[in-house]
Parts: sequence; C-alpha cells; structure tokens
Amino acid sequence: MMHDHDGDDQLLGMLRQLSIDLSKPREVNFYFIFKNEPDAERAAELLRSFKFDPEVYKIPLPWWKKFFAKPDWCITFTKHFEVSETNIKQLTSEFQKIAEACDGSYDGWEVNVADDNIGEEQIKELG
Repeated sequence: MMHDHDGDDQLLGMLRQLSIDLSKPREVNFYFIFKNEPDAERAAELLRSFKFDPEVYKIPLPWWKKFFAKPDWCITFTKHFEVSETNIKQLTSEFQKIAEACDGSYDGWEVNVADDNIGEEQIKELG
C-alpha cells in the first residue's frame, strides 16, 4: 500500500518557509486515533516494541454527544530527533502501517519551534 505523505510535505514546506533549521534535533509530538481502547492499546504495544513511550487516553466528548456517540481513543508520544524529510516520511510510513493493523488512523505530527524566534510577519506570509 502507498502511504500518504501530503501532511508531511505541507508541514515540512511551512517549516522551510519559516527558515527553521531541520538538522537541529527537536521535540516532535505524534498522534493516533482509534475507535476503541483495545485497538489503541494494541497499537501502543507495537509502538513500545520500537522503543517509543506512548500514552493512551480517551478523548472526552462534549456533553451533548455523550447521548449518541462513543468516544475515540488517542495515542500521543514525543520523540527528540532531527526532523529531516527522510526521517519524518520513514516514521509516517511505519506509523500508518501500525495504525492500519490496529484499525485506527495515524493523525500526524507537530514539532516544537518555540526557540526559533518566528516573527508575526513570517507567520502572516504563510497565509
């Protein structure tokens, strides 16, 4: 199966536009969504086998949805590493496989750029 890297390309492109140094190791957060706890726990075990430290939790529903919907389950974890295109796309492919195998979805990643002094004008230019 072909893996989708559109989200990776979009976020990496924005980081490049902001002149973020992608060779510098950074804190990266990853997200997965599952319809039930057993599937989320199964995926968490797979992630642990790759030396990640996933946290599994129930996503709270708004009060009005509690009457007709079941909550989703989320996995999050953080890894500190160099955010190169190769590294990110390799992880995305692996994470999409894990999510598929456990009937869930890989929801993507975000990177901490708080120390990069991004100006308000730079952010407006991303538009």
